Amino acid sequence: MKLQDTEDPYCETGHNALFIGLDGSVWSSCHYKGYGKSLYPYCPELQDWEKTPQMGIEPVYYKNGRFYILKPIWTGQVIEY
Repeated sequence: MKLQDTEDPYCETGHNALFIGLDGSVWSSCHYKGYGKSLYPYCPELQDWEKTPQMGIEPVYYKNGRFYILKPIWTGQVIEY
């Protein structure tokens, strides 16, 4: 098996749990750990909150008998239901 990293600022995830969201679909929650560099090009120094794991909540998709989570989103998102 060969795994490929996605284009995002995170190097690992942990403590994953699936749940039913307010919109009725399946979501994943986990923590993300960064590579040790700032997420923002205008602020090269890490902020204190960037030095600890970050909470991640992502939509889960089901296709061909498998669950999928797309690459992590690290910008604000709005979900309408």
